[in-house]
Amino acid sequence: MTGDWNLILVISLGAAIASVVALDLKSRLRGDREGNPPALRHVAAYFIAYVLGFLAVETLDRPWSLLAIAAIASLAFAVSLNGRKPLITQDYARTAAMTFGALFVLWGLHQLLLLVGIDLLAKDFAARS
Repeated sequence: MTGDWNLILVISLGAAIASVVALDLKSRLRGDREGNPPALRHVAAYFIAYVLGFLAVETLDRPWSLLAIAAIASLAFAVSLNGRKPLITQDYARTAAMTFGALFVLWGLHQLLLLVGIDLLAKDFAARS
């Protein structure tokens, strides 16, 4: 996908819309739609996260790209978790920080597994197990 930014933007927009539709459908089935963020904010957050995620994978080496994706994803997840509340608040910052902390711990576990020789993200990992 290197350099094909038109395709990356289309995939990111489609994935963002699909993510928001899935989250909206889930909340409809639960009966708690009033907590959802506005659709445009929700789609924009996920679109930006997907584009920056592609950019991180394309430009950074593997361990650092995973850490960058964790930071990017935590901001998008915080939009979902905060709902209709304004973004420039301590609640949003706290939610994003806690989400990043959880993703950082997962990244750390991944790095520990790499130290002992287990690479869960290797292309041939499923074939070896």
